[in-house]
Amino acid sequence: MKLCTVSIVGIQAILLMGIPSRGEIRMTSEHISSEAASATFRFQGIPAPLQNDVATRARFTLVDGRRDRNGGDLVQLHDGRLPAEEDQPGENFFFAAGTDGGQVLVDLGGVIAIKQINTYSWHPNSRGPQVYVLYASAGNANGFDPQPRKGTDPQRCGWQQVAKVDTRSKDIPAGGQYGVRIDDSTRTPGWIVEGICDYARWFLYEPQTHGAEITARNLARARYDGNYRISANFLNWVTETYCKDIVQRLNAAAREGKYTEELWKTATGHTVQELGDEWKASLEKRIAAEAAQAARANTLSDNER
Repeated sequence: MKLCTVSIVGIQAILLMGIPSRGEIRMTSEHISSEAASATFRFQGIPAPLQNDVATRARFTLVDGRRDRNGGDLVQLHDGRLPAEEDQPGENFFFAAGTDGGQVLVDLGGVIAIKQINTYSWHPNSRGPQVYVLYASAGNANGFDPQPRKGTDPQRCGWQQVAKVDTRSKDIPAGGQYGVRIDDSTRTPGWIVEGICDYARWFLYEPQTHGAEITARNLARARYDGNYRISANFLNWVTETYCKDIVQRLNAAAREGKYTEELWKTATGHTVQELGDEWKASLEKRIAAEAAQAARANTLSDNER
């Protein structure tokens, strides 16, 4: 399955066109208080919003409900831009106050496999929590209705319910940032499978070629889940820094269909996101040091001038 992330901010109901995952669906949510929230949307176990995910190119349609005139249009949900502060109505889409929400269709433009969906919200008061039902469809079922309105059960016209999300809580204030991740808890992410293959090649069998080296040229796009050589570099770093048999553990979990992100925490004491951040920081530090050393080597001394 392809790994992709759909980032949607501040809505109450979603209709997503795509292929529903066939594994066990898992919903994870996190809350950051208003005092600790920032424009980076930095959660512990939920990836930060992306600017170039599959939602960026998707077509968003308001199927039912009324947009609040104080807010932005649907484009705010997938333009790659984030609010800079907690109360920026024009930078968010939301339904009219006093209504019971609505339905938004996200058309991905074709049938693709969805591995992960992430949604984000930020508000100082009651609009902070996320409340929505997520449906998915390939659009080829008998009697398929591409835009079912209120009063019509989507599951009776070709849609499959994927998840029901409600992050409201009586135990914490409603304000702040909320992140929700919906994914397949039983499938191993593609970047791990690809990373293991390239780890074996570039670090075990052909280390002298430095085929998975991260340099200043490709540092900007280096993400731990970037697939193939980049992920192989990350796996090698984790192997050398925290857990010598991390690749063997991942490979076994993948073969047995038992992979979960908890594996990283158990093996290293850190989440995969925390490891990814530390790995990236180590790359930046190393490359900066190499650049400084090269600059010194190219500088003439007083005697050489």
